[in-house]
Amino acid sequence: MLSATSMTSMSTKIFLAIVGALFFGLLLSLIVFYQARTGNETTIKVTGKAFTALHHSQKLRNSFTDVIAIEERVLSMIEFVSHEDIKRIYFPAKQSMIQSMVGLKKATLSSDMANMLERLENTEQLWFEDTEILLGLKKSRLIPTMEKHNRIKQQFAQLINDLKAITTKEAARQSSLAQREAAAT
Repeated sequence: MLSATSMTSMSTKIFLAIVGALFFGLLLSLIVFYQARTGNETTIKVTGKAFTALHHSQKLRNSFTDVIAIEERVLSMIEFVSHEDIKRIYFPAKQSMIQSMVGLKKATLSSDMANMLERLENTEQLWFEDTEILLGLKKSRLIPTMEKHNRIKQQFAQLINDLKAITTKEAARQSSLAQREAAAT
């Protein structure tokens, strides 16, 4: 027969085994929860960065279009455009373009995108300088020819389009990769 002490000892052992199994199960659940949460946070972070980059590339394109519109309106010489009207439209659009470039640098998704941004920034400076001279916003001894200005403008527009394409491709690639990694955890 079993003594009362051995029964208590056996009950304690069974109880401790059950508590240990519950603790182990709880620990495993916490590990799985942490991995799922971390994977989800990574997906959200990558997707957020991708959407930010897409937003800034579109904003850059829209601001560029605004400047082109005022430039064409002034240079067509069909109607009189006051200096105040030019400033009112040009400078906010220029500032928006600069802010978009800063945002794109912060949300760079790849080395290709970083290289494209560097090329775009160099061309942007040339284009701003020529545009401001042609619009009468900046004084210069030399006035750029329309051929030169149009060439820089076309190059700048192409770089913006290329940047938008790279940004779209990288955003889709990184979002997809983050989702696959999150699903694997």
